[in-house]
Amino acid sequence: MNDEMLRRMRYWLRVRSRGAVVGARILARAVRMASLLVWPIRANLIAQAGQNLKYAQPVRGKKTSFDVICLNNAMVERARLTPRKESDTCSWIDNIPAGSVFWDIGANIGIFTLYAASRDDLDIVSFEPHPGNYYSLCNSVIANGYSKRCAVYPLALYERAFLGRFNYHSVEIGSAMNVFDKTTDNEGKDFIPAASMATMGITVDEFVLKWGAPSPEYIKLDVDGNELSILKGAQQTLVQSVREVYVETAENYAESSTQIDELLKNTGFEEAGRARLDDNVQNRRYIRRGMTEYNLKAGHHSTILTS
Repeated sequence: MNDEMLRRMRYWLRVRSRGAVVGARILARAVRMASLLVWPIRANLIAQAGQNLKYAQPVRGKKTSFDVICLNNAMVERARLTPRKESDTCSWIDNIPAGSVFWDIGANIGIFTLYAASRDDLDIVSFEPHPGNYYSLCNSVIANGYSKRCAVYPLALYERAFLGRFNYHSVEIGSAMNVFDKTTDNEGKDFIPAASMATMGITVDEFVLKWGAPSPEYIKLDVDGNELSILKGAQQTLVQSVREVYVETAENYAESSTQIDELLKNTGFEEAGRARLDDNVQNRRYIRRGMTEYNLKAGHHSTILTS
């Protein structure tokens, strides 16, 4: 091989090497540009998937089986964690006598409404004024075939009947800490609403006496701040038909907790136990005085829950 051939070969190798480097740089730049173009599309698809998510989260227990139709990740978490976090509430519902009327006031997405309905032997009335949560609750009631034994209303129960404002702590479906007619949460703390919508408020007594709703015998009450106001509008019903009230209270909102205790005792109830949810919030169980012996004989007296 002569010198000329060697020179040409070296030149060709240098050109090819430079071309490979340039080609690699162009390819890398193209990949980066493509990723910049694709990422917003991918992010948008992820966001749409999150918004349009419709997933049946199963809830399974020894005595229950139902699905919660979830529309976002917050709902999936609530459906998964609530039965564990509030197992005391589930146990209380387990021991409600067959044929009773159970009211779920502050149903949210309906975990306890669905839990009670899965028994197939209770009449259930639920209240949830948050439009997104009400929509979700109705979806799950229909999907599980519970429509005939569940009456679900988008009403705000209160101490008087009037057209008021429902104040959203969050508009997200599955959210909590939303309050009717007030901007004070269950701990007595003020909050700035994320939104506010016109909503109809009505008392328990009027809903039963004027509108013919089934009188409650067992009430679960958890509305993140208006528990006392609702009980003030339910005093006639409490005396006439209610056997037990299961109410959530906050210890650092002592004034409200004390007034709830006094009102229920003045209408014929006594506290039968407590179950702590965290350092501040607890569920308190009140039973009509004189019912303990009846419940024990009937086999419907659940274990007393203590803090």
